[in-house]
Formats: sequence, structure tokens, C-alpha cells
Amino acid sequence: MWKATFALIRASFTRDMMYRTNFWTAVFSRLGFIIFTLFWYDIMYSSILSVKGWDYAHGLFFLATFQLIETLTVAFFSSSFDSWHQHINYGTLDTMLIKPVDTQLILSLNAISFPHLLTILAPLTLLIIVSIQNHFFLSLTSIIAFAVGICLAVIVFYSVWLILMTFLFWLIGIQHWPRIFNSLTGLLQVPPVIYEGTIKFVFYFVIPIFAAVMLPLQIAWENSLIPLGWLAVAACVLFLIARYFFYFGLRFYSSASS
Repeated sequence: MWKATFALIRASFTRDMMYRTNFWTAVFSRLGFIIFTLFWYDIMYSSILSVKGWDYAHGLFFLATFQLIETLTVAFFSSSFDSWHQHINYGTLDTMLIKPVDTQLILSLNAISFPHLLTILAPLTLLIIVSIQNHFFLSLTSIIAFAVGICLAVIVFYSVWLILMTFLFWLIGIQHWPRIFNSLTGLLQVPPVIYEGTIKFVFYFVIPIFAAVMLPLQIAWENSLIPLGWLAVAACVLFLIARYFFYFGLRFYSSASS
């Protein structure tokens, strides 16, 4: 499993280095989106001191954390998910199914985007600056727990995206289906206190994107490890659900050779 994973990562890096113009275009495109989001936050807080109790510092910390999780998720899985439509429609998935590698693994990590991975420096820098200025981390333990929480949050984001992608086995004709997740995360990069009622319930418990971001924040703000435990449980459960649903959906794939 690990040998196959590293082989896929190495192949992706080699591919990105072959097309360096595309590499830097993707880097600057992603950085532009992050800068635009920061600019939007600055406008939102320029006329008010807080949004339902969230001041500018807490809002930026949330944004940086969200951007870090999303950037890692996009870097590792976006390019691979973008190719699902082609694999399913043109039968190239057949060759993946006969390889001695886990199908979920190869479909998820066959095209890692190193340009997107490079842009984690932007939210990471913002996270460090805001943390130092506002003393969000009180101990080394909370920093390590926060880092682990980020990894678990990426698993949650990936699991949600994998569940959405699995619907392509039934919705074959929708070419831009992977963009639904990007649109969703783009709309949710605001303090979750803005949302109430059904929307809040959905994105905390049904599609737990807010929960995946807020639990690491609670580690930093409350200096507690309890949120890390809840996040670990959520990540494991959601990953298993996504994996089961993926292999269930795979049964409905019509092989090009059949």
C-alpha cells in the first residue's frame, strides 16, 4: 500500500515538472484565489468589529485553517477526481481495475497536484502570523494536536468528496461533477456562526465540513484535546462510509469490454 502510494506521488511530481509553465500558472491561480478571499474578509470586517462574536482575528484564523485544509485536499485529490469522468466514460477504468493496487487508492492519488501543494505556504503563513499576534496556541502539545487535527480534517474533506464522486457511476454524463465540492467549499469559507437552522445542521452533521474545521480551532482556542478525539472518530467513521459507498457504486460501473 505505502509503496504504491509513493510510486503514485513520484509519478505525479515527474509529470508536473515536465510542464513547468502549467505548474506556475496553477500556483499563481491558486494564490490569486486566496488573496481574493482575504480581500473579501477585509471588506467584511472593515465596517464592523465582529460577526456574531467573531472578531477579525478569529475570522482570519478560521479562514487560514479552512484554506489550509482545502488546499491540501485539492492538491492531493482534485486532479485525480477530475479524470474520473474520462475513466468511466471511455473505459480506461478497466485497466485500473486489473492492477494489483487498491482501486480507491489509484483513483484518488493517480494525479497529485504539486502546484496546489506549494500554495499551502499562503494559509500556513497567515495561520502562524495570526496565532503569534493573538496567542492562540498555549503549548507545544496544542500545536501538535492542531497539526494532527488538520490531517484528520483532510480525511473528512476527502471522504465527503469521495462520496460525491461515487455518484458519477450513475450520473455518467455530468462532466463537471467534481466542481460541486469546490463550489461548496468556496461558499463555506465564512464564519459558521453566520449560518443557522437547517444549513448549520447539514454542514455540521450530514456533510461535516464545518465540524472538520471547527474542531481543530477548538484545540487551539480552548487548549483541549477532547475535540481531537471527536474529530478522529468522525474521520474514521466517514472514511469507512465513503469507502463502502465507493465499492458499492463500483458495482454499477459498466466495463468497456463488457
